[in-house]
Amino acid sequence: MFQPTKKQTLSGIAYFLVFHMILLPPIVFQLLRIFFSGNRIMPIFQFALILITTCFYLFLFRQPLKQGLRKLGKLVPSLLWRVPVGYIVVLVLRAVIMVVIVHYYGEPNLGLNQDAVENIAMQAPLLIAFLAIVLAPLWEELLFTGLIFGSLQRRSRLIAYVVASLGFGLLHTWPMFIGGFSTLSILITLIYVPSALVSCRLYEKTDNLWSPIIFHSFSNAVAFLTMAMV
Repeated sequence: MFQPTKKQTLSGIAYFLVFHMILLPPIVFQLLRIFFSGNRIMPIFQFALILITTCFYLFLFRQPLKQGLRKLGKLVPSLLWRVPVGYIVVLVLRAVIMVVIVHYYGEPNLGLNQDAVENIAMQAPLLIAFLAIVLAPLWEELLFTGLIFGSLQRRSRLIAYVVASLGFGLLHTWPMFIGGFSTLSILITLIYVPSALVSCRLYEKTDNLWSPIIFHSFSNAVAFLTMAMV
């Protein structure tokens, strides 16, 4: 399995925390306001921000991605069953968590991320479909599976799985914790954890970064199509 260097690990995490989360959003938004206005700006803003971040992680992981692409053909037969089986596992685990949430809290709001995705998708469905199915799987898997899981796995598999999966969950629900922690917000975060666990397991089993990326893309494609049909 590819082991990120300390330089790659530090630069990858620093980029996410400093640039992606803090510096880039206001800069990109203000630049786009020069050319766009109204409801059009939000889907374009999301797309531009994620595109920049995706390009950074593609550059950071360019060598293992090239190597993995050359070996991907041999993995296709196993991915044809590993990906759908992994998706079914995710659905089952999410269903269990949802049963717990509904039992104690009723029908929940699944967080600001879910609302934002649905609202923006209505404004620019093709743009957001490309973001969700292509860009998001690339940078999120490279960060959480390739960088965080890959860095910690050589020290402790358990810690690697826990940190990578919880980090992936918090990526989607962190605004819910701004006002403080609650059992409900923690449970909603856990809804995203099974997907990260399966991604890490796929990476571990296949030793190829494209495996979790393909799984993530497949999952998002199914979710997006389901949302479009409702």
